[in-house]
Amino acid sequence: MHSPIRIGLYSLGCSKNLVDSEVVLGDLLSSGEFALSSPKEAEVILINTCGFLEAAKQEAIETIQAAKQWKEKGNCRVLIVMGCLVQRWEEKIKDWVSGVDYLLPLNRYQELPKILQNEVRRLRKKKITFKMRHKQQVFPEVARFRLTPRHYAYLRLSEGCNHKCTFCVIPKIRGRHRSKPLEFLVEEAKE
Repeated sequence: MHSPIRIGLYSLGCSKNLVDSEVVLGDLLSSGEFALSSPKEAEVILINTCGFLEAAKQEAIETIQAAKQWKEKGNCRVLIVMGCLVQRWEEKIKDWVSGVDYLLPLNRYQELPKILQNEVRRLRKKKITFKMRHKQQVFPEVARFRLTPRHYAYLRLSEGCNHKCTFCVIPKIRGRHRSKPLEFLVEEAKE
């Protein structure tokens, strides 16, 4: 029996990001190959970023720099930055911070299993196999790992926006508006 790979997570930004983080953790933890850990003890650190405001960008950069310290001095061997900031500024992030192993925009979350399988093979000299349970890119919220207190959870009704407001980057980051089908909402609410 092998010990699970320890995953640390920073989830920054809005409730949509929190739902994304919960979905990713749900898939990782249900595989049996990973266990949630504090960033100090984690072998892999995931940072789910916000890219909406300048203050959110600065918070993400500071969090990445803090996580780099765990990589330099702690157990962390792989640092993955994902989410809205990466979706919006993937090329610029490389100029803002160093030491990030992978940048994973919203539209490439499905690459996470392959990345982690390769890294575990490299770091632990062992092969693991797992898949993201949800093949769809939008609304894979069922069976997520809740990060909210037990008495509530977020229910995402829709994603994106069709308006082109000059002050807002949501359509650029999250895409066009899509409403979640009622059967998805009911299934998620029951869970």
